[in-house]
Amino acid sequence: MAEQELSLLLLTLGLFERYKIKHSFPRIRFHFFYRNIPGLWGELIPDDKVQDREMPIGEILNTPQISHKGHRTLELLYCENCGTLAFGGSRVQYQDSEELPITELLPVSPDIEGVPDTSPATIVEKRKYRDFLVFFVGCIWCRQ
Repeated sequence: MAEQELSLLLLTLGLFERYKIKHSFPRIRFHFFYRNIPGLWGELIPDDKVQDREMPIGEILNTPQISHKGHRTLELLYCENCGTLAFGGSRVQYQDSEELPITELLPVSPDIEGVPDTSPATIVEKRKYRDFLVFFVGCIWCRQ
């Protein structure tokens, strides 16, 4: 039932946009991310180190590392449509000491039994939604 309702909402929003009908619904943007260059990871840097309108990436790496110079690294993804850069990583979920759910991203697959031959990290087509997450930093530096 929820899928039908979502489909109807997206269809309605598309018709409003196509026929320039004014409405108060929020705008929705979809991104189609490519893994342009296989094996490209970026070091996430803290906000206070990011210059104005600069991407929040330190060094670009060709091998996955959990951290580089004390910062997390994640796979770099690129939206072909708008030029937006995003980070991707393997989703790991656990609970903290207060039983609150925590989701963390890792540049490598937490499934160490299948590494490296059958790991979803190396065989991109085998990645599943529940295992992989895309982290979109923001749009202060993407093309308009």
